[in-house]
Amino acid sequence: MKTDAYLRIGNDNEENFEYSRKPMIFSPGIWLNGKVYWLGNVTEKLLPQEDLSIKIKQADVHSRVEFFNLYVTNHSKVSKEAKLILMQRHADSVNEQFSFVSPNEDVIFHFADKRIYLVNGWNSNGRMKQCTVQPLWNVSTERLWNCRKSGKLNYQQWQRDLRPAFSRSICNWVLVKHKKAAAG
Repeated sequence: MKTDAYLRIGNDNEENFEYSRKPMIFSPGIWLNGKVYWLGNVTEKLLPQEDLSIKIKQADVHSRVEFFNLYVTNHSKVSKEAKLILMQRHADSVNEQFSFVSPNEDVIFHFADKRIYLVNGWNSNGRMKQCTVQPLWNVSTERLWNCRKSGKLNYQQWQRDLRPAFSRSICNWVLVKHKKAAAG
């Protein structure tokens, strides 16, 4: 499951603001025994070699929220450990984008096109267990995985776009709370 919520940032008189919503591409996949099967652009997929089927339904909850229900059915007689992989990306390349994982909330915030997108997931076992932000070119490589065999993602807390022949400066910060000295 995935929700998308976004807020407009900036001044209404801003000339560079493009009000039309750029489409986001939602690409679900499933991990099973070290293999990943991407669904592509379909709402139902049968994986006969794994005795699994996946169905996706989009719920119409609000004009500014994309909400998907995913149903995975095991058609075999044995239990299987499967993990849903949900990838979200822009249909068009955007000028400025920044994504990060909130470690306290286990959600992803994605800033692009002067909007904030909140990406979150929930299933019958609770909240999503892993999340990461990766450049698109890592998705089909081993760099996506910390351990592909166990289905553990390579955790990367933040990502910023880097176009070809372009340099970018990135800063990281940590806030530390210090105890106040006792009044003497």
